[in-house]
Amino acid sequence: MAEALAETRDPRLRAAWKSWLAALATDADAALAASFAYESLAPELRGAWLDALDQDAPSLAVPAVALYAPLAAVEQDPALQTRIAQALASARPLSPASVRAFCGISPEGPRVCVLVAPLYLDFVELLRCRYCFQQGILEARLEPMCRLQGPPVSPVPLEETPLAYVLDDLAQAVIVSQRNGRTLPPALCDFAYLFGPQQGS
Repeated sequence: MAEALAETRDPRLRAAWKSWLAALATDADAALAASFAYESLAPELRGAWLDALDQDAPSLAVPAVALYAPLAAVEQDPALQTRIAQALASARPLSPASVRAFCGISPEGPRVCVLVAPLYLDFVELLRCRYCFQQGILEARLEPMCRLQGPPVSPVPLEETPLAYVLDDLAQAVIVSQRNGRTLPPALCDFAYLFGPQQGS
């Protein structure tokens, strides 16, 4: 659909495209279908999809996260990832009060936590971290769009934990990482808003 829009101004085609985009805000299956369709395209056609969104998104009563999160979940090209991230920036900041935290300890010793930030419908964004207080952040991995209706699945048993406690642990681990000269994983940047002064409550 998007690649066709790049070459035509047919009003019927554009109306069908906008109708389909509107469905992304209310239909989880449509959002998953968008991910699969976008992922199957060549990079230049994914760029055409983003061009069409740039033109049509402002005229739609659809939140940016509904339009771009399905694409962020599958995009691997750095330039296109940057375009999507810039579009998604308008959907932030999320309310820190809506983020849930789950924590556990792996058999090898490091702590494991998963932060769950709601996006829309039953889609969430996950941040999975492994850390210890001797070495700092060992791993941080972002899952930008997951369909989740219960606790996150993990090979390490997790318990829901007050977010403030987990953020305190992560802040300590970040400081240790910096002291040890470890490069912080980029995935942490997407949740940097949680570490602001509003977390004192």
